[in-house]
Amino acid sequence: MADVQQRMKEMLKAIHQKGTAPGGVDALVNMLNQVDRQTEQHLLKTLKAQNPQLAEELSAKYFCFEDLVTLDDAVLKKALSEIHRTTLALALKGADAAIREKVFRNLSDHAVKLLKEDMEYMGPKERSLVEEAQREATKTLRRWRNVIL
Repeated sequence: MADVQQRMKEMLKAIHQKGTAPGGVDALVNMLNQVDRQTEQHLLKTLKAQNPQLAEELSAKYFCFEDLVTLDDAVLKKALSEIHRTTLALALKGADAAIREKVFRNLSDHAVKLLKEDMEYMGPKERSLVEEAQREATKTLRRWRNVIL
């Protein structure tokens, strides 16, 4: 993991100096998919500040957990049906209110009730566990997002 983070730092440094991404946007996407959430967010923020054009190009290809609010409701419903309820409950523990609300709007009343109960009963969880659940959910969300692109 440290190796990936170091390569990302080197890429951002090269981007800052040259204005382009060595290996292209696809290389950046692949690297972002391998780092933890905190590193991912830091790198995206840094890239946006250093090279807004490249950041925009990257955002068209890269999808993170927070982007689920941009998904069409019909697509989100299908994706949510494939995410295990426990994984989703854990992922939502670390999500902001807008994300939770979007998910709840796209589930049945019964499913929302069960999900909220799961979230309550699981109690506090380590950030790393929440981030891993978000990463797992994001894999499914990306797959469904790519179906409609």
